[in-house]
Amino acid sequence: MSSFSSQLVRDLLFCFICIGFLWFVTRRREAWLRFVERDFARQQRLHIPIPLIHLQRRFCVGKGVVVFLWFLVALSILLMVFGIWLDIPKNRPNHSSAAKPAMKMERPAVALFRRFADWKR
Repeated sequence: MSSFSSQLVRDLLFCFICIGFLWFVTRRREAWLRFVERDFARQQRLHIPIPLIHLQRRFCVGKGVVVFLWFLVALSILLMVFGIWLDIPKNRPNHSSAAKPAMKMERPAVALFRRFADWKR
């Protein structure tokens, strides 16, 4: 698989994961809230500071997590399209350079050595 297609598959996979997680948070709200409550109970058992737990709970229960997931979905789609746009000129053959051969540039030391070798013959 080429680099371009593997990058496209990876970007699409990330986008679908974000969309699936967004669907779970918005459409299966009861399951999401049960998961969040279990997570916070576990954090309390680990003795994480209570203000930090409440701050995270307010974020996860409110609309902040939904807005953040929409942002991730939009960003992943935008970056995927931008990556495709950047890779398009690499995939097309460049006909203007095929018509005239490019001059080979040598380093000065190599050119000097070739002149010396030609002079010695």
